[in-house]
Amino acid sequence: MQDVRGGVCPVPKDGWVWRLEMALHPPMPGDTSIQACSFGDTSGLVELAHPGWLLRIVDELPMLVDTHFDDHFVSRFVAARVGAEQECSVILSWKLKQQRVHLSIGAYVLWSYDVTIEDFEAGGWSSSVLRDADGVFLAGYASNVRPELWYKEMWPEMSISFDDTVVCRDAERPKALVLRVNLEASDGSCAVDGRNARCCNLAGREYEVACPDAWRSASGVFEEYADLFVARRELIGPAP
Repeated sequence: MQDVRGGVCPVPKDGWVWRLEMALHPPMPGDTSIQACSFGDTSGLVELAHPGWLLRIVDELPMLVDTHFDDHFVSRFVAARVGAEQECSVILSWKLKQQRVHLSIGAYVLWSYDVTIEDFEAGGWSSSVLRDADGVFLAGYASNVRPELWYKEMWPEMSISFDDTVVCRDAERPKALVLRVNLEASDGSCAVDGRNARCCNLAGREYEVACPDAWRSASGVFEEYADLFVARRELIGPAP
């Protein structure tokens, strides 16, 4: 995406990066013979807050095609919770554009999740992080975040900042100014425009960094906000 300084955002030839999701939820009937973990009345938000659940990947389910965007695919894995009083299962899922997620059966991973709800237009902000058994960052998704609302405990390797220059104006949201967000680590940084993606070296490893959105209100009512998805390159690949 070019720095057109207020012009309308040109649509990339392969379309926008959009509607990325990274979630953990109970299994549906037929997903697994292992009983479902209890998420309680809070849908698991309190239980899954940092430092999260240790999980063992036990099966991969068939991929699904998103019901609204036929170039978005949902990768799904059955995982058993380690350390629970009784063995139980959850589903790890990712919705990615034209890509799928690869996890090894038998691998141990740590899933952390946190959410904060506030009374503002975006509705709140949240973060999900997946690490391997050694604590190395594998993937993460952060929604509606800005520097002062960054999940530092869950993303200690990285931080974010925004460029002052407006990249372009969103044709679908005339009051939204698309921004460039910088994902920063101790050994470098990665700049990516809203609704685009690129590969970067961060914290000594190669990651794909996608920014489904990075914007602020043209009226100045709302400050900068961004959605970010970050994943190790070997974790993702092209969807069939």
